[in-house]
Amino acid sequence: MKLRFLIIAILILTGSHWTYADTDDRKNDVELTPRNPRPRDNSTSEINLNCTYVDGVLIFKFHVPEGKAKLTVVNLDNGQRHDATFLTFNSYSHYIGDEPGNYRIDLYTSAGGAYFGYLTIPRQ
Repeated sequence: MKLRFLIIAILILTGSHWTYADTDDRKNDVELTPRNPRPRDNSTSEINLNCTYVDGVLIFKFHVPEGKAKLTVVNLDNGQRHDATFLTFNSYSHYIGDEPGNYRIDLYTSAGGAYFGYLTIPRQ
């Protein structure tokens, strides 16, 4: 019985790194900064929004919903523009493609939130 428990424990411990390994090299967190933070806000702990870029898709997730959001993504190299409107109650995915370049992300919510950030997709 002890041998069986020991073998199971070893298999679980050695296999756990496969379960939690993040091997996706194309996953990038995009830092979005509030446009008009409150005067007392001296840290990033109050930022309510996470943005991640994975394989041509931007994924937005609000910790606390802020109503309706208007998204604009502009490729600064060629001027191509992507616009979208979505509700912030669930995570939202927006396809922008994987064309190398620099992108500006602007997001406004109906609750008064305004965020901006930049994404660089490198040439491969």
